[in-house]
Amino acid sequence: MKVIFFTMILLPLLTSCNAGQKGTTNRIQVTPSEIARSPQGGAYIIDLTRDGRIYEVSPDIDYRRVKVRTSKTETPLSDVVARLQITGTKFVVGSANDLSLTNFDFPPGSGSGGGVSEMKCNGLICGCNSGTDCKDMKKKFPNQKFYCGYTPSDAKNTTDYGRTPGTYGCITEQPQ
Repeated sequence: MKVIFFTMILLPLLTSCNAGQKGTTNRIQVTPSEIARSPQGGAYIIDLTRDGRIYEVSPDIDYRRVKVRTSKTETPLSDVVARLQITGTKFVVGSANDLSLTNFDFPPGSGSGGGVSEMKCNGLICGCNSGTDCKDMKKKFPNQKFYCGYTPSDAKNTTDYGRTPGTYGCITEQPQ
């Protein structure tokens, strides 16, 4: 009788309460020690198919041992960071919705403005340098995954898509 009560009454209530909790994110650290816990020869998976997760990627990881899973594909992180020029720097990755809850992880007191900088695209890559501009980029590409962090000071050609070397901002790829 208790099992029937739990299954028919309490379980639906608990499920509906959990489903209503929007706006929370789980921060997941991607560090060398976390990657080392992956099965031998296996890759650590940054799973972007699940909402509510922001991955904080350490700058000192082996990008070749990590894969980024989206609804369309699974790509080695080494390919992603090379294409987006974010190697050797800490960055966060997640959905536009999840990252917007944290103002795209802009450092306190920076990146809140807008007006001067704006979202820019060059080919498939788009970038933004302020919380306001990144929110605009989220509106334009609501289902894309964003990579946010400091652009390395030696990055090349990043100004073509709105990123200044040595500054904080976000980048994404335009849908194809």
